Amino acid sequence: MTRAFTRWASLLEIDPATLAALGSIAPLVKAGGQSIIDAALSQLRAQDVPSQARSAGFVTGQLPAPRLPIQQVRESLRQRWLDHVLVGQFGADYLESTRAMGRVHFRLGLAPVMFSAAYSHLVSGIAELVYRHFEGDTRAQALHVAAIHHVAFLDLGLASSVYYDAYLAEIGELTDELNASLTRIGGYHDYEGGHHLIRVSRMCRTVAIAAGQDSAWADLLQAASPLHDIGKIGVPDSILLKPASLTDAERQIMQRHTEIGAEVLPDYPSQVMHMARQVALHHHERWDGTGYPRGLSGTQIPLEARIVAICDVYDALRSVRPYKHAWSRRAALDYIVNNRGAMFDPTLVDVFVSVQPTIEQIQDAFADTAADLSAVLRTDTLPALRNDLRAASTPASHPLAAPSPRDR
Repeated sequence: MTRAFTRWASLLEIDPATLAALGSIAPLVKAGGQSIIDAALSQLRAQDVPSQARSAGFVTGQLPAPRLPIQQVRESLRQRWLDHVLVGQFGADYLESTRAMGRVHFRLGLAPVMFSAAYSHLVSGIAELVYRHFEGDTRAQALHVAAIHHVAFLDLGLASSVYYDAYLAEIGELTDELNASLTRIGGYHDYEGGHHLIRVSRMCRTVAIAAGQDSAWADLLQAASPLHDIGKIGVPDSILLKPASLTDAERQIMQRHTEIGAEVLPDYPSQVMHMARQVALHHHERWDGTGYPRGLSGTQIPLEARIVAICDVYDALRSVRPYKHAWSRRAALDYIVNNRGAMFDPTLVDVFVSVQPTIEQIQDAFADTAADLSAVLRTDTLPALRNDLRAASTPASHPLAAPSPRDR
């Protein structure tokens, strides 16, 4: 149950005076309120209901049913008003039907604003009925009209809360799925597949928390960081999977992946997507200003990109690639520390060192299999497999080499 829903639900303890007022006018509403309810429901017109709702219809509390007319929407609301709202009965069955109705309305595109006119006519019509019935008794008029306003406001407010909770949940799910889809696209075009991305994302969250960021920001970074190399979909396999060193011309093409990534990711007003674009564009900038694509330095580089830069390079060094063996933990960490203040933010390097036990737990928990290690060394199978690569200790017979520009 969301915070907004809980907040509205907590208001549904109707006070005895309001319940008594509603009870006293219940016969009045039953006898003279039907025409008022009809007039109120007529405000919900067929042309106001989105086409998908008009063709699909809905059953309150159930999934959409085929070809139910606008009248079904009206009748559902009529029963809601008569059985619950106008008599102040906001029990468990009301709450459950409200949650179900909000989700169904969201699926059909029935925004709460579409019901505002209906509620306005309902309240004003019942109020007019009350004024006539208690003519001359201003105290009774005020008491009973206040009761109607109270329950109608609660009902519309709770229904709106459920609808927008469903909206926000849907946006979150769509964003997560979009990120996952884009990540899969990048994985199919590179040997840096899922486990590398999982490790990097979890390491990034660990560093962010240790660096003083709140959990909400760290969660955004965990969601955004797997898209850091999405721009590699624009790099030819002949370069991306080349086991030998790149030529200067090939390196220039490879370095374009940062700008391609920022172009590929949609310019959508989502915190995750905004952060993902920043990371994709700037994760190869260097603290000393000699990186690419913009040559930013120091804190000009977005914090999220500075964190990803450290975690991505560390995991790349610890992994087998077509052009290199995996480095040992000690050697990879030494490389990060030795580039403190040159390639990497010195403060973040210190943080990264301080959380090494957690970093290695992540490395071990999401390590790749022996089959992945075997496959990655067979470049002819790479385009089909796209598997993650297990970080392994550097064999004694292979001296450490500086990381390829593809890792920087």
